[in-house]
Amino acid sequence: MKNLFNKFNGRVFKIIIFPLLFLTLTFCITISKIDQPSNATIGEKIKINLQVDVKPSESNEYNVILGVLVPENWEIETNTLATYTSDNGSGTFSLTPDATLALQMTDLVGIGKNYGRVKWVAFVSDGKIKGTNNVNFSGQIHLEMTVGNENVKTQLGYIVATSGWGISDKNIDVKFTDCMEVSGGTNSLSDLCGPIPFPVTFKPSQFTLDDVIKITFDANKGPTDLLGAEKVYICGTVIADGIQKDVCVANSSNILNNIGPNIWEISIWGKQFFNLPMGANITFMSFNFRNEVGDIIVKNRDTLEDFQITPSCKF
Repeated sequence: MKNLFNKFNGRVFKIIIFPLLFLTLTFCITISKIDQPSNATIGEKIKINLQVDVKPSESNEYNVILGVLVPENWEIETNTLATYTSDNGSGTFSLTPDATLALQMTDLVGIGKNYGRVKWVAFVSDGKIKGTNNVNFSGQIHLEMTVGNENVKTQLGYIVATSGWGISDKNIDVKFTDCMEVSGGTNSLSDLCGPIPFPVTFKPSQFTLDDVIKITFDANKGPTDLLGAEKVYICGTVIADGIQKDVCVANSSNILNNIGPNIWEISIWGKQFFNLPMGANITFMSFNFRNEVGDIIVKNRDTLEDFQITPSCKF
């Protein structure tokens, strides 16, 4: 069982380590209803209410753990007011001091329909909720949080648990809502709920492997680990006359030109790029993208292999 939280005040936290085997489900807490807006304007403070039902299987008291799934650039860690009211008392939530708890949530329940660029943020109640064996009660969790400053369509998610249970796939309740849209920003809409956009395009639309091919890499799409990179390089593999050759060392010949925010471009003539003789017969060509050091590499998310350049017919 993971490290769990007991009551804490201010910046002083107490951590309880529970036994590995915990046979009794103490507080069965579930989300029965969510009231959440379907759209918002950038920078708007939105209100969300969760209806929760609690079924104690013993007389005890525990902190409530709350997880909220939002886009990565929403700073709800610092701009969110989270409170609760219930038949058994009311109180407030604070950001959990355990940085691993949000990662545990991601591992256990995923990120819903979102294809990436979202995060779980974990909170814990400042006080405890007391329950009596087999006496059910209900409560509400109230959230006021500010959305980000970019146009985005995303699916939010919510997790509730108690410190008596801990965080595991058998003792949390999770709900994902319909995708909501935030508008009013200057950027193009990032539809995190849609199909994963493909980050690579080739020009011209019709080409052979003997042509000069313009390759555009949009790190905003995917998403990719090169988002925000200062420099991007292309690493290529070619098979010519049955012999494979690779060009990966970062230098002036394989660095991409930055043509916009996180958008990079390079024109490749295979025979020159791979230093092949003019009469070479190229039968295969593929590329990946990486930073200067080479410890961040972006490949095709669909195949987990390099982006293959497939020639088209020319008329």
